[in-house]
Amino acid sequence: MALHRAVLAALLAIAAAPIRSQTDTTPNAAQVAAKLGAREPSARRAAVERLLTLRPDLRALQAELLEIVAERAAPVVRRLPRRVVFGGLRPAVGNDVPARRADLASVDADVRQRAIVALCALGDAAQPFEAEILARAADPDADVRAAVARLAGGIGFSDAVRAAVLAALRDESAVVRRAAAEGLARHSDSPAIAGALRAAIQDPDVDVRRHVLQSLAHAGAVDSATAAEIVSSLRDREPKVRTAALDAIGKLGLGGERAVHETIRCLDDPEDYKVVLAALGAVAGLGVAAEAALPRLHALAGDEREETRELALRALWHAAPPATRGALALCTVEALGDRSEKVRKRAARLLRAFADGRSPD
Repeated sequence: MALHRAVLAALLAIAAAPIRSQTDTTPNAAQVAAKLGAREPSARRAAVERLLTLRPDLRALQAELLEIVAERAAPVVRRLPRRVVFGGLRPAVGNDVPARRADLASVDADVRQRAIVALCALGDAAQPFEAEILARAADPDADVRAAVARLAGGIGFSDAVRAAVLAALRDESAVVRRAAAEGLARHSDSPAIAGALRAAIQDPDVDVRRHVLQSLAHAGAVDSATAAEIVSSLRDREPKVRTAALDAIGKLGLGGERAVHETIRCLDDPEDYKVVLAALGAVAGLGVAAEAALPRLHALAGDEREETRELALRALWHAAPPATRGALALCTVEALGDRSEKVRKRAARLLRAFADGRSPD
C-alpha cells in the first residue's frame, strides 16, 4: 500500500501541536508507534500489539513487526578495507618494469599510455621512475597527458606530482582537465587542492565540471567561497552537473539557508528524474537542517515510482525532527505493505535501526 497521506501530514502537525494535557492519557497510533524504539524488547513488543489494536488494517504485518523489534542487534564490528593503490590493486614488481620504462619513449601514443598505467599501478614502488612518468605530462598526445594526470598520484603525492596534476587542471584539452579533476579527488581535503578545484567549477566542459564537483564531495569540509560555488552549480544547465553538486552538498553537509533552499527546489527538477533522486539523497545528508523539505518529502513518499518512494522515506527519517518520530515510525510501518519490494526492504531497515537505537541508514 502507498504511505497513508494523513499519517504523513501528521509529521508536520505533531511538530507544531501543543503539548497534550497530562490528564489526557488516550494514546494515538503515532504515540504508540514511537515506542517501537523503546529500549526494552518487552516494551517494543507491547507497542506492536497496541498498535495493531489501534490499526487492525496493519494486522497482516504482525509477524514481521515482531521480528523487527526483537532483541537489539549486536553492534557491527566493521573491518577496515585492505589498502589498495590508487588506480588499481598493486601488482608485483616484475621483470617487465625496464620494458615499461622504455615504452615511455615509444613513438606510439597508445604504448606510452599503457606504460604509464602499468608503472603507476606499482604504487610507491614506482617512485624511482617519478621523473620519467611526469615527463609525459608534457606529451603531445592528450590521452597520455590524461593518464599522468589521473594516475600519477598513485605513486605518491610529492610536490612534483602535485604541481603536474594542478597544471593539468588548466590543460587546453578537456580530456586532460577531466583526468586531473578525477586524480585530485583523494587530495581534495587540502585547502590548496580544494581552491584549485573551486577555480575549475565553472569550466566550459560539462564533464570537467562534474568531476570537479565529485572530487570536492570528498573534501570533508570546504570554505564558504567553495560552498557558494557548489550551491551555484545547482543552477547549471546540465543535469549531471546538478546531480554532482547535490551529491557534494549532501556529503559535505552544506546546511546553509541558500543551500537548503536550492536543494529543496531540485526536488521538483523539471528536466531530469536523476536530479530529483540526487536531491533526495542530499536532503538525507543534510539531516534536520533540511526540515523545510518535509512537505515535499511527504508528497514524494506517495509517488508512483518506487525509487522515489524509497528515497523519500529514507530522507524523511533524516530530515524529520525527533518530535515527529512516532508519526514517522507509523508511516514506515505502513510502508512494510508497499507494493514495491524495494520500498518494503527500506522500511524494514529503517524500523530495525529505530528499534536498535541506531541512526537511520
